[in-house]
Amino acid sequence: AGDTPIAFGLHPNAEIDFRTQQSNSLFKTLIALAPQEVSSEEGAATPEQVAKATASEILDKFGDKHFDVEELVRSLEEGPGPYQNVFIQEMEVMNVLLSEI
Repeated sequence: AGDTPIAFGLHPNAEIDFRTQQSNSLFKTLIALAPQEVSSEEGAATPEQVAKATASEILDKFGDKHFDVEELVRSLEEGPGPYQNVFIQEMEVMNVLLSEI
């Protein structure tokens, strides 16, 4: 949260654009999940049903996925360099995230 765009060689306005896009995405999601007026149609889904369907869809896509860190380490011909170490750490973090989901 403390990283500034300048630290990545970007113009300070890059953060404004990023935050604007992030906020727009968040509000679109909130609006999609907000209670809607009940219609007389039987096919209308409630926000809870939409959320459950979305969660189910995500679990179907990523349910048993994980990164095989040990296989990657074995496949390296030389010892892992600094870039490989960072990549391995990120794979481990993603495995934890996927298991939490």
